[in-house]
Formats: sequence, structure tokens, C-alpha cells
Amino acid sequence: MGVYKEGKNWKVQVYYRDWQGNRKRKQKRGFRTKGEAKEWERDFLQQQTQSVDIEFGNFLELYYKDLMGIQTGVELSYLEPSEQIWLEEIHNTTGKYPSLEQAKKIKIRSEEKTLTKEILRLLIMGEKRRARTFTLKQNEINKYFTPDYDEQKMRTVIIELLEEWSNKNK
Repeated sequence: MGVYKEGKNWKVQVYYRDWQGNRKRKQKRGFRTKGEAKEWERDFLQQQTQSVDIEFGNFLELYYKDLMGIQTGVELSYLEPSEQIWLEEIHNTTGKYPSLEQAKKIKIRSEEKTLTKEILRLLIMGEKRRARTFTLKQNEINKYFTPDYDEQKMRTVIIELLEEWSNKNK
């Protein structure tokens, strides 16, 4: 545990216990001064020892640092204690807090009891789901088209039929 010189910069390495009592290590690099590194270390360790419920003074500090808007904080205040812990763990590893729009989605998931740590991380990081792909074998498609249809014409017909089907089934 401590602050170390690393080239021209400083790094912090700390060990702490998470909310379940598991020993964890956190490391952050790139501080320009030893003082900045020590301040980050102190703040991080203080966060780890605080209860799940954010104190009003700490909330105001986040608000004034422009890390979290007041409306965002209100939305997140409805989360279960375990979900708030996940939120803080994600913030500690990514440095990100959710936007108001993300906080509203998070609150809905929490109310529906469908919020998991992975879903929370995806909502905060804004990662999109992978695009779905679907492949048909050439011999499955050829029986529906005459030989004068090239691949592009077949694709156009298939897309048009799918759009027509989709519109009928809305």
C-alpha cells in the first residue's frame, strides 16, 4: 500500500476490503505530483470505509465537482444498497457516473428487479449489444429465385419481404 515514483509520474497502490469482506487491490497511475497521488489514495480509502448511504456533504461534493447532477443523484437514491455498491465499484474502476438518462434506465431496471452488476456496467459504459447476424445457405435460397437473380437482387427482395412482414405484425 502506498505511493510510488514511476518514471516522471507517481502511482498509488492500495489494498482494501470490499463490502463482502474480500481483499482487493486498486492501482492508479499517472499522477504528476506525489501530493495528487496521496490525495487520491486518501479519498479512495475514505470511500471504501464509508457506509453505502452517501452522506449529504459527500453528495454535494460530487455535485459541485460536476460528477453527478442533483436529478441523477435523486434517481440513483432509489437503488437497493447492493446496487449502490455495484454503482460505486463500477465508478471506482471506470471513473464514470451515469448520466440522468442512464440513471432513469437504471432505476427502472432496479424497480423491475432485473438490474444486475453487468447490466449496470453496460448502461453506464453505454456499450451496445452486438449486432445480430443470420446466415442462410445458398441452396436454401436458390430454390426461391430464378437464375437471373444475382446476390444483390435477392437481398433486395428478401429485405422488402421482411419489411412487409414486419409492418403486418406490429
